Amino acid sequence: MLNIDAAKQIGFAACVDKLGRPFVLAHRDSAASAYGEIDGGVFCFVGVDDRPGHREHDGMLVLDDRSKFPYRVSCNVKLTDGIPDFVECVLPQP
Repeated sequence: MLNIDAAKQIGFAACVDKLGRPFVLAHRDSAASAYGEIDGGVFCFVGVDDRPGHREHDGMLVLDDRSKFPYRVSCNVKLTDGIPDFVECVLPQP
Protein backbone atom coordinates (compact mmCIF):
# COMPACT_ATOMS: atom_id res chain seq x y z
CA MET A 1 0.00 0.00 0.00
CA LEU A 2 1.41 3.38 -1.07
CA ASN A 3 1.01 6.71 0.65
CA ILE A 4 -0.18 9.83 -1.20
CA ASP A 5 3.34 11.21 -1.76
CA ALA A 6 4.62 7.96 -3.30
CA ALA A 7 1.57 7.69 -5.58
CA LYS A 8 2.01 11.34 -6.61
CA GLN A 9 5.65 10.76 -7.54
CA ILE A 10 4.70 7.69 -9.61
CA GLY A 11 1.93 9.63 -11.36
CA PHE A 12 4.04 12.66 -12.22
CA ALA A 13 6.90 10.48 -13.48
CA ALA A 14 4.49 8.47 -15.64
CA CYS A 15 2.97 11.65 -17.13
CA VAL A 16 6.37 13.19 -17.87
CA ASP A 17 7.66 9.95 -19.39
CA LYS A 18 4.54 9.66 -21.57
CA LEU A 19 5.04 13.23 -22.87
CA GLY A 20 8.76 12.64 -23.26
CA ARG A 21 11.15 13.85 -20.58
CA PRO A 22 13.36 15.82 -23.05
CA PHE A 23 10.26 17.62 -24.43
CA VAL A 24 9.01 18.54 -20.95
CA LEU A 25 12.45 19.76 -19.85
CA ALA A 26 12.86 21.82 -23.04
CA HIS A 27 9.57 23.62 -22.29
CA ARG A 28 9.62 23.57 -18.49
CA ASP A 29 9.04 27.34 -18.30
CA SER A 30 5.63 26.85 -19.89
CA ALA A 31 4.69 23.58 -18.21
CA ALA A 32 2.51 22.91 -15.21
CA SER A 33 1.63 20.00 -12.99
CA ALA A 34 -1.15 19.38 -10.53
CA TYR A 35 -2.50 16.57 -8.44
CA GLY A 36 -5.49 15.79 -6.31
CA GLU A 37 -6.51 13.05 -3.97
CA ILE A 38 -9.26 10.80 -5.28
CA ASP A 39 -11.00 7.86 -3.67
CA GLY A 40 -8.25 5.33 -3.05
CA GLY A 41 -5.55 7.16 -4.98
CA VAL A 42 -4.19 10.24 -6.66
CA PHE A 43 -5.01 12.07 -9.92
CA CYS A 44 -1.93 13.63 -11.61
CA PHE A 45 -1.73 16.09 -14.51
CA VAL A 46 1.20 17.48 -16.51
CA GLY A 47 0.63 20.04 -19.27
CA VAL A 48 3.10 21.65 -21.67
CA ASP A 49 2.64 24.64 -23.96
CA ASP A 50 5.38 24.87 -26.60
CA ARG A 51 3.99 27.97 -28.33
CA PRO A 52 6.46 30.83 -27.73
CA GLY A 53 5.03 33.62 -25.60
CA HIS A 54 1.57 32.09 -25.50
CA ARG A 55 1.24 31.33 -21.81
CA GLU A 56 1.78 34.22 -19.43
CA HIS A 57 2.55 33.05 -15.91
CA ASP A 58 0.63 35.02 -13.34
CA GLY A 59 0.56 32.30 -10.71
CA MET A 60 -2.85 31.03 -11.78
CA LEU A 61 -3.60 27.86 -13.70
CA VAL A 62 -6.94 27.84 -15.54
CA LEU A 63 -7.86 24.68 -17.41
CA ASP A 64 -10.79 25.60 -19.59
CA ASP A 65 -11.51 24.82 -23.25
CA ARG A 66 -9.82 28.00 -24.44
CA SER A 67 -6.60 27.69 -22.50
CA LYS A 68 -5.96 23.95 -22.51
CA PHE A 69 -2.36 22.96 -22.80
CA PRO A 70 -1.76 21.71 -26.34
CA TYR A 71 0.11 18.73 -24.86
CA ARG A 72 -1.14 17.12 -21.69
CA VAL A 73 -1.27 13.84 -19.84
CA SER A 74 -3.26 12.85 -16.81
CA CYS A 75 -3.50 9.63 -14.87
CA ASN A 76 -4.92 8.03 -11.76
CA VAL A 77 -2.65 6.05 -9.45
CA LYS A 78 -4.30 3.70 -6.96
CA LEU A 79 -2.70 3.42 -3.55
CA THR A 80 -3.15 -0.35 -3.62
CA ASP A 81 -1.02 -1.15 -6.68
CA GLY A 82 0.75 2.07 -7.79
CA ILE A 83 0.02 1.41 -11.46
CA PRO A 84 -0.79 4.57 -13.47
CA ASP A 85 -4.10 4.42 -15.35
CA PHE A 86 -3.94 7.12 -18.03
CA VAL A 87 -7.03 9.30 -18.38
CA GLU A 88 -5.97 11.67 -21.20
CA CYS A 89 -2.91 11.73 -23.43
CA VAL A 90 -2.37 14.49 -25.98
CA LEU A 91 1.21 13.95 -27.09
CA PRO A 92 3.65 15.90 -29.28
CA GLN A 93 4.54 14.38 -32.62
CA PRO A 94 7.95 12.70 -32.63
